[in-house]
Amino acid sequence: MTENAASYTEELAYTTTDDGLLLEGVVVRPRGGVVQPLSFVWIHGNAARFYDYAYVAICRALAGAGYLCVSGNTRGHDIAAFVWRGADGRPRAWRGPQDMPVGGGGAWERLEDAPLDVGAWVQLAANVAGGSVVVCGHSSGAQRVVLYQAERQDARVKGLALASADLQGFMPPGELEAAQRLVAEGRGLEVVPAQPFAPFYRQSAASIVSRAAVVKRLASAGIGAIRCPVLAVAGDGETGGAPDLTARTFTGAARVDSRTIVNADHFYSGCESQVAAVLVEWAATL
Repeated sequence: MTENAASYTEELAYTTTDDGLLLEGVVVRPRGGVVQPLSFVWIHGNAARFYDYAYVAICRALAGAGYLCVSGNTRGHDIAAFVWRGADGRPRAWRGPQDMPVGGGGAWERLEDAPLDVGAWVQLAANVAGGSVVVCGHSSGAQRVVLYQAERQDARVKGLALASADLQGFMPPGELEAAQRLVAEGRGLEVVPAQPFAPFYRQSAASIVSRAAVVKRLASAGIGAIRCPVLAVAGDGETGGAPDLTARTFTGAARVDSRTIVNADHFYSGCESQVAAVLVEWAATL
């Protein structure tokens, strides 16, 4: 499967969450040919954004195969972000303190709010394409989409595709304890010290505590609440090895399939069309 500009069109899209935040994304549509009665929603990983190369390339390849595809931001896009308040997919007029945008990005999001973001994009895809949806989560985006489906049991979601899924999260020793102390002292918006391996990446204490709570919830009950089919995709060239998602993990799912992308890294550099081909093959079985 190769990307062909003649086989798709794309447009920027905006949606509003149920709690009134404006999110940005892109809709990639098939051009001509048979349009499949199933669409894809792609949710990015930690500190990423809807327009990252791999996401757009995979969406274009899916559109070339006849599937409408949406890649959308969550309020956790980038490291730090300015998230507008919105209504009906437009920014709300800024006339007073109540209209002031909020802080987002990986540094400021509360991960428990992720279902609001995923839900907004699922609704948009359903409105545009009709029919059913496959929701894809890349890296820590898997936490977001699993949490969404575990909480909402959305009948429109016919499957979850978890790409190089991070369902456990990574937290250096002592970071959570430091964040918990700041939150207990009423200083949750303060950032914790940067780690030597990523001096540019800072997170608020409240965000760290929130993420740890969601990961714990997923491990204890959330994953087991998934009923729809699950596809796990990973590259065999990922640093630290490919994530291990087996049928034992999603014990309540209708079925669990796994696919390995040969020579692919965590972001599928140069292998985006192979990922799309796997998704197309799997979607045909739903």
